[in-house]
Amino acid sequence: MKKSAISLLCAVCFAANIWAADVANTDSINIANAKNVKIVERDGKVTLMIEGTEGNPDYTYSRTITPDGASVVKEENRGLGFKIPFVDRDTDSRDVVKSRRSHFDFCMNIGGFGWALATQKPSDLRYKTKHSVEFCFDHLINVKYYPQGVRRTHFMLGFGMQWRNIALDNQRWMRDPETRQIAYGAWDDSQYDRNSSLHTYSLTVPLMIIQPIGSDFSLSVGAKACFNVSASAHCNYRCDDIRYTESFSHLNRRPVTAELCAAVNFCESIGLYVNYAPCRMFKDGKGPDIKTLSIGVAICY
Repeated sequence: MKKSAISLLCAVCFAANIWAADVANTDSINIANAKNVKIVERDGKVTLMIEGTEGNPDYTYSRTITPDGASVVKEENRGLGFKIPFVDRDTDSRDVVKSRRSHFDFCMNIGGFGWALATQKPSDLRYKTKHSVEFCFDHLINVKYYPQGVRRTHFMLGFGMQWRNIALDNQRWMRDPETRQIAYGAWDDSQYDRNSSLHTYSLTVPLMIIQPIGSDFSLSVGAKACFNVSASAHCNYRCDDIRYTESFSHLNRRPVTAELCAAVNFCESIGLYVNYAPCRMFKDGKGPDIKTLSIGVAICY
C-alpha cells in the first residue's frame, strides 16, 4: 500500500510539472505494452522511464522535467531508421541526451566544389563539361532555428557566394561592340592552343529545411536567391607564337535569379550537393539561353 501511494504521488507531481511549465514540450506519445515503467524524483527533477515494448525489448525512453520547467528527452529505438519531419520523436542510437526546447544557433560553414552541367542550351553550342565547374560557398554565415530540438527538423538561413565557370568546346565567346550582346562562334584557323570560358560571380542567400536521418546523416532541401554581381567572358589563344587574351566584362546577366538546392551530409562534415538554376542566365536578347544543373562534393555544407 505504501509503495502504491508513493508511485501515485510521484505520478501526480510529474503531471503537475508538465502542466505548470510554460516552456515544457507538450508533445505526447503512445507506447503500447510497455514492459517496465518507472517514475523517479531526484534533486528536484521528475523522470519518467520506460524500458522495452512488445516486439522490441531494447527500446528505452525517458523524459525529465527540471525545476526550471525544461523538458529533456532521451530515446533509443533500434527498430527506427529515420524520422518523419515534424512528427517523429527524437531517435539517437548513441543514447545522447538532446534538449527539445526551441532555440536559435549561429554557425559558419565552408562549401562545395562541383561541375555545372547544361540542362538547356542552344543546339549548336558545344559545352565542355569537365572544365565547367563551380565553387559554391552558400553557407559561410548561417542562422539556424530549431523548433523542437537539434535532432529534429530545423531551418537554416545563410549568406555566401558562388563562382561558376562555363567553358566551350572548340568554340569561343564573342561580344557585339554595339549591342554588347554576348554570343559564341568558331575560332579562326590561325588561332591555336585556345580556350574560352564564361565566369559568373554571385552573392547567395539560401533558405534550407534540414531533416536529420538517423544519428549521422541529414537531408537539406531549399532555395536560394542569387544576386549576380558580375559576369565576364575570357578567350586565350596563340597566333604566330604570340599569346593573346581577350576579356569581355559587364555582361548583361540578370541581376537576381533563383536556384533550387539540396544536399546529403554525413556527420555535418562531408556529403553531396545539387544546385538547379531554372532561370535564364542572360537578359532577353542579351545572350544565349543557358540553364545549368550543378553536382558536387560538399564539405561542412
